[in-house]
Amino acid sequence: MEVSRSGTSIRFWDVAPENLGFYYCAFFTGEYCQRFHEICLIVTKYPVVHFQPGDRVVLPCHSRTAHWRDVKWRGPHSHIDLWSTAHQDPGMHMLNGSRTGNFSLIIPSVSSSHSGRYACVFRSGILHHEIVVCSRMESLVLMLSPGSSAVLACDPNPDGVSRVQWHHQRGDDAPELILDSNHTSVGLKPSQRGRVDVSNPKTCLIISEPSAEDSGLYRCRVWRSGFCSERKILLQYKDHFSPFYVVYSALVAFSLLVMICAVIYVNMK
Repeated sequence: MEVSRSGTSIRFWDVAPENLGFYYCAFFTGEYCQRFHEICLIVTKYPVVHFQPGDRVVLPCHSRTAHWRDVKWRGPHSHIDLWSTAHQDPGMHMLNGSRTGNFSLIIPSVSSSHSGRYACVFRSGILHHEIVVCSRMESLVLMLSPGSSAVLACDPNPDGVSRVQWHHQRGDDAPELILDSNHTSVGLKPSQRGRVDVSNPKTCLIISEPSAEDSGLYRCRVWRSGFCSERKILLQYKDHFSPFYVVYSALVAFSLLVMICAVIYVNMK
């Protein structure tokens, strides 16, 4: 948190649960209060996290000022707190943050029934999360080389598809959302435009004139009748003129030359 030099504004760099709630600002001229404002700080954007069935889920909620009796979690089907077990999933529990300030919600083995919005509720505010559980489809590995093209098929059956997302990840970089059928603002990179196309609905990604930049891990998510499915597709790019290929070709050529010379030498004897 940073207060401006004039004292008329506050900037939050990383909003935490203890920052939420009401703020009061008063303007004084001498001993007289000229204006008074009441401002409520809330979080309106829900962090959406995707999981696959069986994953262990930790929804963070940290507050050094909240008392453990005042903290509880609201889920799509139940309320969870430290002294109540009256919820549908006995494995789901909240950490006791009375000393550490960590009141995170733990789901040991997530399933599609856990999908929905969750809220960590305390006196000074609410911290929101949203869980999306996607069933796992068979992973694929595809090879690309210069001059070829590839079709990344997420779901061959487009019937009933309501939403499709495509993510691309290279190496240790964070996954990047490159296509979302529900948000036209999400678009391809300039280097991909004209080379990367999608089917209608966007369940297949078509890559032509590939380059090494197109390699990496692709994740596609398909929503149908409210349920999500995810497929991982590893796209490997092999340049025929890579250093490995050049060295390999040179060794093969040298071996053939040695064999030919040996045959000629034997025949000359």
